Amino acid sequence: MNTKTGKWEPLTHSVGPDVTEFRVPKLKEGEDYKFRVRAENDQGQSEPLDSDKATKVKNPFGMLFLKLSLCSRKGCKEL
Repeated sequence: MNTKTGKWEPLTHSVGPDVTEFRVPKLKEGEDYKFRVRAENDQGQSEPLDSDKATKVKNPFGMLFLKLSLCSRKGCKEL
């Protein structure tokens, strides 16, 4: 969700269990975003998990991307 607009923009991409990075397209540099993720397996889809705080998009190396982490009771894993 772009915190400036308050709109959630769905991404319908699935990633495998070993994926540690995901590039989110069309982010605007300098703006703050919150993220919502869901897990899915053969039992179905989980409830959404929202990020606790917003993340400001920066362009430190010439490319815009964010590194996300998924946390559970067993610990955290970067997406």
